[in-house]
Amino acid sequence: MRNASNKSRNRLILTLAFAIALVFPAIPAGAAAEEFTLHFSNVETVQITNPCFGPATGTLTYDAVIHVTTISNVYHAVINIHGDSSTVPDDPNEPAFSGHFSEHQVLNLNRRNAVNTFVVTQQADGMKFHITFHLALNASGGELSVFNWACGN
Repeated sequence: MRNASNKSRNRLILTLAFAIALVFPAIPAGAAAEEFTLHFSNVETVQITNPCFGPATGTLTYDAVIHVTTISNVYHAVINIHGDSSTVPDDPNEPAFSGHFSEHQVLNLNRRNAVNTFVVTQQADGMKFHITFHLALNASGGELSVFNWACGN
């Protein structure tokens, strides 16, 4: 849903993942998994760049759940967000719209690799917008990212 803030969000998610990795001590092989779940709600206004209509200001009101599991220095996080959005394009010729959105992210992290995948779907005023993003990083600095999006009614 947000191109400019996608990079910021990905950095935030990866930073969160690395912070989670630091908080959990090294777990001996064969140890039981440790896990935690965090629930929160938020309202935020962000500048976005949407491939369907360009730059805009979006206001999001959402509920989120983050669940993290760790075992043997491997971290798995699932993030689910859903709520309402209101978007006003910077171009006055583009209509403003509002509706429901959902986002699902999965992050897998170990000491050598990180993989983050997220899917965003927004249904608003008869318009549907869908993004799939996949980012994989490895210890030697290699990166693979795939970004797909679709706009339509």
